Amino acid sequence: MGTIIVLIILAAIILYALRGTFQHLSGQGGCCGGDGGGKILVEHKSAKGPVIRTAKAKISGMHCENCQNRLQNRLNKIDGLVAEVSYRDGSAKLSYEKEIPEEQIRQTVKDAGYELVSLEVNA
Repeated sequence: MGTIIVLIILAAIILYALRGTFQHLSGQGGCCGGDGGGKILVEHKSAKGPVIRTAKAKISGMHCENCQNRLQNRLNKIDGLVAEVSYRDGSAKLSYEKEIPEEQIRQTVKDAGYELVSLEVNA
């Protein structure tokens, strides 16, 4: 009798874990779908003025296209910054139209739920 109870509990745990995995992979998890909101669409932004410098950021914590789009949308809300984010290589290409403090970029990445590992600025 005890073995049956243990097997039922294990089956319930496995089913719960599989359900969460399928939701995550289909873009409905907290990380990848905004808590069931579905796919996050990227809002494209292009430079309005001359680009004064570029940078490459290494970012950790992105796992899917929704993570990429969420972060790109957040970075592109910074006035004077245009970002192209890639979750595949954990990076972002940044184009500056004006001076922007690194701390502002770092905080924006953190607020989106990720970590800015490094920022390599090119003149």
